[in-house]
Amino acid sequence: MKRISLILLLATVACRTASTPAAEQQAPSSDAGVQLRVIEFGDHPDPNTGAPKVLEAAQAWPVELTPLSAAVSANVGREVAVYDMRRDAVSPNASEELEETKVRILSLTPSGAKVEVRMDAARDPVEAAVPMNGTVVIGSEHEDQRHAFVAVSLFDAVTASRIPEMYTTRDPSVTAPSKRSGVPLQPTKSAIEHHLKGVAVYAEIDESGNVLAAHALMGRYPSAADQAAIENTIRTWKFHPATRAGKPVRVMTTILVPFGQ
Repeated sequence: MKRISLILLLATVACRTASTPAAEQQAPSSDAGVQLRVIEFGDHPDPNTGAPKVLEAAQAWPVELTPLSAAVSANVGREVAVYDMRRDAVSPNASEELEETKVRILSLTPSGAKVEVRMDAARDPVEAAVPMNGTVVIGSEHEDQRHAFVAVSLFDAVTASRIPEMYTTRDPSVTAPSKRSGVPLQPTKSAIEHHLKGVAVYAEIDESGNVLAAHALMGRYPSAADQAAIENTIRTWKFHPATRAGKPVRVMTTILVPFGQ
């Protein structure tokens, strides 16, 4: 009798297992290895920029940082710069906080996420659907001007591993790079004319301390020749690289460079 009962029990379990869909039996966690990257651009909302919204929702934005910045610049009609950036593993209801932006995960599935983007200077939050391995850009349009404020990207584990990690020195976990060697920056013609003591340079510095890119912020006294001279000099400099948890990392940073140093 016990033997018959055992056979019936095993048969029942086998039938239930066979009737369970494969996706239900081996359903992976939708947040396994998923990463969220949030980029704040130097353009921030204010009462004159219009209400923030998703720009070009159907556009396939690049996921790599350099081509993404170039695509956003082309979209808004002027050069944009990365102001702050974070990239971390995510889960439902998690949030990522930057200097002026907070992004919260409202829902997360294998195909993407719904997020809420709150910016300090914007009255209302913006909700956006971010596809897996895709990007959305939050900006505005006002009086014939386009603005780009924040880019939100979502990567699965495989894609995340292929994208070079990049940080900014606004991230409190990052120690800024410092100059190791290089010729002093000579004052430009416009700097001498306007009694300027130095210049701010937006730079990308790699894990070995090499300057990969430099953009001089010329402020009120732009000069193409002066800008090129400053950038060419900075690109020859070597730095002690930025670090995060003691490990050298690639960063986007603004360097304040006094003339003569």
